[in-house]
Amino acid sequence: MKRLLCIVSLFLLLPSFTEDPGLCEAKRVAKYYQNNVIGSEGFEKCGVKVLKWKYYYEDGTLKSEGTYDNGKRDGAWKLYHPNAKLKKEGSYKNDLKYGLWKRYNRKEELVEQGSFKHDIKVDAWKTYYNADRLASEGSYDKKGLKIGFWKFYFENGKLKAEGNYEKGKRSGKWTRYYKNGFKCEEGAFVNGLKLEVWKEFDKRGVLKRELSYNKKGIATGYCREFHPNGKLRADGKLKGGKKVGTWKVYDVLGQARKVANF
Repeated sequence: MKRLLCIVSLFLLLPSFTEDPGLCEAKRVAKYYQNNVIGSEGFEKCGVKVLKWKYYYEDGTLKSEGTYDNGKRDGAWKLYHPNAKLKKEGSYKNDLKYGLWKRYNRKEELVEQGSFKHDIKVDAWKTYYNADRLASEGSYDKKGLKIGFWKFYFENGKLKAEGNYEKGKRSGKWTRYYKNGFKCEEGAFVNGLKLEVWKEFDKRGVLKRELSYNKKGIATGYCREFHPNGKLRADGKLKGGKKVGTWKVYDVLGQARKVANF
């Protein structure tokens, strides 16, 4: 009897165990909207999502599909527009975007592509108006900030702007263009703000104004305006982007004609 009591006591002292997740079998599950249209379907193992899953819009159109590993998105995934056209495609690792991703418009035309790391944009990226027309191209650093030389384009393919980024802000020389390809303005940025002398041009690429910017990115200081023939038209000072003080006005030959006060 004492031996039996000891055995029973030992059994009662043993810790209890839950079901080993490794021994669970993957079971197919499905969830539905209130209108009885399927909302999602896939596999679960011990209540955790695994293997292939699909998600649907309320009208039954496929919304996204991909694989899970222990409850987290892992591997290739595709997302779709409500019209069933491909919207995005790429890969996940441990529920974070990794590697090449592509984004499409409702016509399934490519509008953006580039790489992710830890769910952050990195390295070279391109955006498009459609598959044949580039909108922008440049790179991101490991924090997802724009760096290095970037180019932006009009829908007609002409260059719109170009210049450098540093830690996500425009830095150094930048040039902006008109749709006809002629230069619109050029100058330098510091920490994302215009600084020092900038030049502005008309739609024929002819210089029309030179002005200066202070450290706050505000047009302040000496300014010169020009006639289409290149001759000086007016000069004076700006403050907060507005003309102040005495300005001299010149004719098309560059001869001083009058004085204007602001």
